[in-house]
Amino acid sequence: MEEIVKSMAENPENVDEDFRLFLSSMPAKSFPVSVLQNSVKVTNEPPKGLRSNMKRAFADLTPEWFQDNGEPPGTNEPGFGK
Repeated sequence: MEEIVKSMAENPENVDEDFRLFLSSMPAKSFPVSVLQNSVKVTNEPPKGLRSNMKRAFADLTPEWFQDNGEPPGTNEPGFGK
């Protein structure tokens, strides 16, 4: 991967102007530094604490998500302690 990104950086005329590469990674010492240096970094830190984390998770769920998630009928409701 490092060599591919390096060749793109050295020859930008060979790369389509609409090309985008999206990577997702946990912090790791083995992740190539050159890839990070040639990238725009976006981080998303989880909220502190279980309560905040649960609130954020459930705030993202909508009734439409439960209807459209492809599960069999009868499984479209969240179960709490069933």
